[in-house]
Amino acid sequence: PNNGEGFAKNVGGKQLPNAPHFTASLTANYSMPLSQNWVGTFHTDFYWQSQSWARVFNDANYDKIHGYSNLNLALIFNDATGTQVMAYVKNVFDTTAITGDFLNSDDTGLTTNIFLTSPRLYGIRITKKFGEGGWNSGGGLDFIPSFFTDADGKAPHVWLTLGGDYNEFVSASESPYNPLASANFPNGGSPTPSWAKGLPTPAQLQHTPTSGFDWNGALSFRPPESDWVFRAAVRYGRSSRNVGFHKSQAAGTKTQAFGQKCTAFPTNSSGYNLQQDCEHGVDKEFDTSKNSSSEQHAILDFTVGKEVGIGLFGTHQKGTLAGGVRIAQFDSRSHLNLGADPVYNLDPNIFKKYHEVYQFTSNESRSFRGMGPEITWNAHTPLAGNVDEGEVTLDWGMNFAVLFGRQRVNLQHTVVHCRHSGPDFGLSTCDGKSFGEPVTGEITEPTDNVVRSHKVGVPNLGGHIGASMVYRNAKISVGYRYDGFFGVMDGGETTPLQYNRSFAGPYVNFTLGLGG
Repeated sequence: PNNGEGFAKNVGGKQLPNAPHFTASLTANYSMPLSQNWVGTFHTDFYWQSQSWARVFNDANYDKIHGYSNLNLALIFNDATGTQVMAYVKNVFDTTAITGDFLNSDDTGLTTNIFLTSPRLYGIRITKKFGEGGWNSGGGLDFIPSFFTDADGKAPHVWLTLGGDYNEFVSASESPYNPLASANFPNGGSPTPSWAKGLPTPAQLQHTPTSGFDWNGALSFRPPESDWVFRAAVRYGRSSRNVGFHKSQAAGTKTQAFGQKCTAFPTNSSGYNLQQDCEHGVDKEFDTSKNSSSEQHAILDFTVGKEVGIGLFGTHQKGTLAGGVRIAQFDSRSHLNLGADPVYNLDPNIFKKYHEVYQFTSNESRSFRGMGPEITWNAHTPLAGNVDEGEVTLDWGMNFAVLFGRQRVNLQHTVVHCRHSGPDFGLSTCDGKSFGEPVTGEITEPTDNVVRSHKVGVPNLGGHIGASMVYRNAKISVGYRYDGFFGVMDGGETTPLQYNRSFAGPYVNFTLGLGG
């Protein structure tokens, strides 16, 4: 059109793109001396902007960019020799916001590119600035032996832990999508399906992951000649389950009123031969489904505590009582696609034959985001040996927190039910409407689209017990851990139904002490 020159449009009075009316940023740092050489800093920065426009045309349905905010946190330790240890979290609340977009030309189908905020990122960074001297005179590699050993007889002041947990998900079941009562799906009516008989219902095929593996890491800092301990820790895990199921069975052999099997029937007066439909052994009833589900979670801890010594079992035990903040995020998603023909009536009278065809689709997304105060206790008791030659310790600890956050549910369900009967037996198609005779009983199903969100307070209680093998500044730990979040997820369909998400299983951790 117009020889490719486009068309003139008056944009007078429109707002410039990517120019929000208001923006605000706030940065706060709190620093305190931890020892003669170390300083600790808690850093936070917050950014907010009001709505803006992606294009100068200011089309309300296309160009409007909603306002958004972002929060970052960091715990930073610096010493006089140029060493810095930082634990940080960017985009603490994992906010996904559109920050801009542009419309492509019509030769690409008028597609749109959008720009998003980065997802939440957490990590640990250790930096060393080298001095002015050569590599062997205070400016280079000579710092490494003193940083990774306690050659001066002092305990390490930085501990770095990496490890993993294998978890069994306790109380992880959700309220399954169950659009039909047992009377409407007769072969799957029992609460516990028999896989040798009958066809399972959609609710019996819907399962969430029951186990998974977590990665965890922690950074602990204790200033020299101090009993205070600063700690940042993260745990992340995800698991998935993908299952395809198919079961088919013969519809069985039917008899006419005089007791004759329908396989003995000749072609009837209407010209239909029933033998091929009634012959025993031909699969007529079937159930085919694909179910995929996933679960992921992330837990962050920032604590400050004091190390104390107590006597236990006649030995000198050390423990750390700490308080701080716990941040948690849980996500659960599932998709079910099921087709079934559970009702197959092979009446000898062609006008009385019928069968039922069902198609179910379910897409569900559930989540929780929250944070709150936390109290922890971690202790270890020497059992045998010593640190210089190798020591075995008993480790144990507890944690308690209350998380204040929001549960969200987004459910999309569809049910198509068709009845094939009479002369059109086997020829009719499902178009989303029932036809022929009405089915026995009433189909009940959840609302097609359910979107729900509400604020909750979630108690969290956990603990661990294990043992460690310690040699100088390194140790390996094994044990068993439990962490329970009570009422953390909304597993209901049309109405809220809170359930727990708990983790229980063995763990293995590797810890290295830095500095001394």
